Amino acid sequence: MKQLLAVEGPDGSGKTTFLSTLVSSDLQWEHFALWHSGGPVRGSGDFLQRMKYIYQHDAIIVDRLPLISEVVYCRALHKPFPVPEDTFLKHLLNVDPIVVYCRLDSAEEMLERMLPGKLHKSAEYYATLRENHPRIVEAYDRLIAEIEDANILVIRHNWQQPWNSPDSTFRAVAACNKAMRRRTG
Repeated sequence: MKQLLAVEGPDGSGKTTFLSTLVSSDLQWEHFALWHSGGPVRGSGDFLQRMKYIYQHDAIIVDRLPLISEVVYCRALHKPFPVPEDTFLKHLLNVDPIVVYCRLDSAEEMLERMLPGKLHKSAEYYATLRENHPRIVEAYDRLIAEIEDANILVIRHNWQQPWNSPDSTFRAVAACNKAMRRRTG
């Protein structure tokens, strides 16, 4: 069985920080490949290449799964989908990921935290993001609800919450460790 952990959320929500905490939390993550999506997909060929890369690994942690993030960005930015929109959920069910949804309470704070940004992302990328951030956050919230309705495990994470809050980093890491152990027996 493929072991796939997808860390998702709008820019500035703490995905990279969560990944760092997770992989240092438990030895079970040592054999997982760690993959960053590399930004927006550049067409359906690029989308298929990225998914092929993911499928080649038996155990992988992805910083944004194209089957999720591309649907979000296509919906929010009114771009064409790399796969028919009505089939993405079927594809997602086939890979059966554990999804960690990183999100702060305030969309404005996420936007503020992502600026000035990461060096590998262009000024044009950040300008588009700044302009469309509220729609991106809304599209993420809607899609995550759809994913949960399809009975795909979603672990919510908000690093600003106290350690004993249900969606704190401590609880989200513990939930990931437990869920992956359950899947691997």
